[in-house]
Amino acid sequence: MQPSPKQFSESPVAVSGRIVMAFCVILLLVFSTWLVDSLIARRLAATVFSQPGIPVAAINDSFQVKAGENILNFESGVVRYSLPGSQLSINFIGGRHVSPAAQLAQSGAALSESSAQGAPVVGKVMYENLWSGVDVVYEPRADGSLKAAYHIEPNRWIDRFFTGRFAVSNPANQIRLVFDAPVQLLQDGSLVIQAIGRQIVEETPTAWHVIAGKRVPVPVSFTQFGPNEIGFQVRNYRPAYPLVIDPLLTN
Repeated sequence: MQPSPKQFSESPVAVSGRIVMAFCVILLLVFSTWLVDSLIARRLAATVFSQPGIPVAAINDSFQVKAGENILNFESGVVRYSLPGSQLSINFIGGRHVSPAAQLAQSGAALSESSAQGAPVVGKVMYENLWSGVDVVYEPRADGSLKAAYHIEPNRWIDRFFTGRFAVSNPANQIRLVFDAPVQLLQDGSLVIQAIGRQIVEETPTAWHVIAGKRVPVPVSFTQFGPNEIGFQVRNYRPAYPLVIDPLLTN
């Protein structure tokens, strides 16, 4: 006697339970993968301030450092340059209230909040997550000055799903810089800043993805939003990989 097909059928409740369980397992696997990947990404990002023998300074909302011939005042939302014969301020627009963090280039140096003569030599300065998923990192050049670079975390759908950090498809679009002096965007892509007493040039920026530990160039250019406000336009953006935008400030 052949068994009735009904003897092998499951109730709708049991089927629904299996579907829900399978969905939960898949969601758990996806979350676990994202969590491991995020921890690895954070560990890699932490290497920005991980040079051996150089302490990371605990600071207030503002401090002053020496970079070559320049004195820089780092504050929440603004960097003020005291240049030979001139001054310049750059304001970060639309970002978070983030205190800058400094890594000293010399062991035992002390941070100064007022005296230019006492300003220490700094290895790196970072505004972490100034815009959602965007770190601003000031790093030393060969002449002792500091240059800014914008480090953008991966912006995959899974990051947006689990953290809700990114409100835009390309986090680079959040970056807005307002100068306290008129700026002019030239045809060659460079930016001229008419600071008091001198002209300052930011050369055409460069950008790259970090893929398998290698730099892959990405097209990028300045975008001007007003007489003294700029941002960046990044093309061929791949949200699965970290992105670095690196403008070069020259005198």
